[in-house]
Amino acid sequence: MAESVQAAMDRMVTPLRDFMERGIFTESEIRSIVSRRRRSEYLLYRRTARLNDYLTYINDEVNLEKLRILRHKRLLARRKRELQEQRKNKQNSNPGSIDQTSSKFTQFSEYDTHIVRHIHLLYARLIHRFGNDNVSVYYQHAQFAKDFKSYTILGRVYAEALRKHPRVIGLWIEAASHEFFGCPGEDDEEDENDDNEKNTQKGSADGGRVGKGGTGGSVSNARVLMQRGLRVNPNSKELWKQYFALEMHYVQKIRGRRKILQLGGEEEEADGSGNKKNANDDHAMALVIYQNAIKTISDDINFRLSFIELCQSFPQTDEIEDKIMLSIDKDFDGSEDAWIARITYAAEKSKKNIEHNDNDENGFLTEWKVEKDETRFGIDTSDSLLDLLNKATDKVPTAKMYLFTFQFVRSRMREMLDEVAADGKNSTNNEDVATALSPEAAMSITKQALFLDKTLKKALSPSTENVVNSSPDLILELADYLLHSGQPRDSVDILKRAVGVNNKNKAVRTDGRIWIRWSDIVGRIEESSSPGCYDHKAARDILQMGLQFIDVNESGHCMVLIELIRLLLDDCGQRETSSGKIQKEGEYLFSLVQRLLLLCARDSSSPSLYGVREEVVGAVVPDLCLRHLHLSSTLGGIKKARRSYESVLFQSGYVRSCEGMDDDEVDGIRSFFEACLEVEKSNATNVTMNVTQKEDTSKMIGRRSAKKIKAKPMTATTTAVTKKEMRHRLRRIYDAAIGFFQEGGNDASAMEYKKRRDEQLIFA
Repeated sequence: MAESVQAAMDRMVTPLRDFMERGIFTESEIRSIVSRRRRSEYLLYRRTARLNDYLTYINDEVNLEKLRILRHKRLLARRKRELQEQRKNKQNSNPGSIDQTSSKFTQFSEYDTHIVRHIHLLYARLIHRFGNDNVSVYYQHAQFAKDFKSYTILGRVYAEALRKHPRVIGLWIEAASHEFFGCPGEDDEEDENDDNEKNTQKGSADGGRVGKGGTGGSVSNARVLMQRGLRVNPNSKELWKQYFALEMHYVQKIRGRRKILQLGGEEEEADGSGNKKNANDDHAMALVIYQNAIKTISDDINFRLSFIELCQSFPQTDEIEDKIMLSIDKDFDGSEDAWIARITYAAEKSKKNIEHNDNDENGFLTEWKVEKDETRFGIDTSDSLLDLLNKATDKVPTAKMYLFTFQFVRSRMREMLDEVAADGKNSTNNEDVATALSPEAAMSITKQALFLDKTLKKALSPSTENVVNSSPDLILELADYLLHSGQPRDSVDILKRAVGVNNKNKAVRTDGRIWIRWSDIVGRIEESSSPGCYDHKAARDILQMGLQFIDVNESGHCMVLIELIRLLLDDCGQRETSSGKIQKEGEYLFSLVQRLLLLCARDSSSPSLYGVREEVVGAVVPDLCLRHLHLSSTLGGIKKARRSYESVLFQSGYVRSCEGMDDDEVDGIRSFFEACLEVEKSNATNVTMNVTQKEDTSKMIGRRSAKKIKAKPMTATTTAVTKKEMRHRLRRIYDAAIGFFQEGGNDASAMEYKKRRDEQLIFA
């Protein structure tokens, strides 16, 4: 081992001496480099070499090469300044006056590539030792070759990697990308290793830097690599898509070249036999790849739709998109995803045609305006889309298909009304949206509304009622449509049937969104008949029923509980605080808040007790706790306020740590801490004022009169005890805030509260 290490060190003598003679490294730095390399070589030659030893050695050498480049550039810049000064002093005519030592820096040595060659050698040794089991070393070597422009070695790295790891899809894609796109030309970016280029010759160990313009551009080599990869991995979806994308990139390259040569000529060109060839035929190879791909992977609709997404990344791909969509329609006639993709594609294509007509300045203003009005409000287009939707719901009567139908049509109606509303705002007449609709637009909206009514009846028919009741999203969509259509009673009936005992789907019956929507609509029905009179009691009864119906370990239970607490807070805030009924409701509200804190409790093993914390997002829970604190202070004074915040800070595990909380939730809890401190500080101020007032009263009317009016004088001992208790309560709140932020890793906020605690309670 010692002989091998010494032989390796002997090969480094000449390049390192060259670096020292040219002033790039000092003698002490050369000694340090030699010592470090010797230690690293011994680590590599030991019997059980470690991967980390190789990577550390390579990283040190890369940093050394970067330092050499910077030093060499600095010396060249200094030499340039010296020459400029000599020319200014008119001494350039005397060659003997030029410093010969510094003139060496104007030349490039053959040893400038020593460090890069040494790193490539280290990577070769690393791959020989660990390449069979670890494919990441090939990626690292390839990236290093790209960074230092060793393009010939880069090709060898990919070849060796593919030979040993033919099942790794990423290697085939990167190798083909290197062959087609190549590496950037050296004129396009700053050459940080310019000295390597000057002295690297063919066959050198660093791979031979290419000339200006970079490498790549060989579509034939890229195709060969992709075909070999598919021969080994025929079921790789990513490889098929990347092969398709390769051909699309090549088409764009050919079109750009054709446009330059023909100077923006026609879409047709003559082939070798003199026949006219359409430019759309350029996608023939890409279409063949797609057809072969769907023969190999024939049962995946999402795989075929991904080709549509790829086509949309390139211009002028309408023809091949149509052919892909036709194959989807033919092979997946009974798939809901296929129908949704077909309808979405037709809508996007219609919108694209409308935008094309808007930008088409053909000069025929009268015909253009009529055509624009028809297509703008979807006379022909909407009819065709509605027909497609009708066929889809007949062919595939699933919950997903019905949900898409309602969302799609309603979104188109909203876009149309928003467009008319925007036109009305810009007009001088300032008409209403209803009166601003043109007859064509009103007819189109009416057709779409009638279509939705027809589809709703179809969805609620006995044959498909079970389909509707199996999807919470569809139920909420239908209820929302009926509500906006002026049918709130029917909306309530749909929601009521969804959570009824006759529905066997537990996921629907325990969905908290349905219960919340049901209670909200019931409360607003009363408000619609009597403006300003929201039926809190009816809405609360529904939510309470939901709490009893949904198990506590379901996420819907927590959602309904939050909504019920919010409803009670709104209701209690609007009533008189002196009534006895509101005091009872305050106690019930306190018990609900306690239950919510239990559901959101945190410990070291799980984020929450029942796993429903993900449903309580943002500052919802802190906001409810803050509102309950204010309400308790208003209803019961300082005692109820203390009971409220103590249950949150000291009796629950909710504010144990800020770890895992988002910024909104942390800010909400910070506001709750500040509100607790403000409550205690306000109480301290009131107590001090009462003490002062009672002392003044005792002085004015005497102790005997003070006893008669039951105004017991405050002694110095009583005052000291009261202040001590207030300081103790403030300290507990500050300590809770410090622990909350400190356990979560927010040291800055923890130090802020600690500083405030010390200033107000210790140093005051």
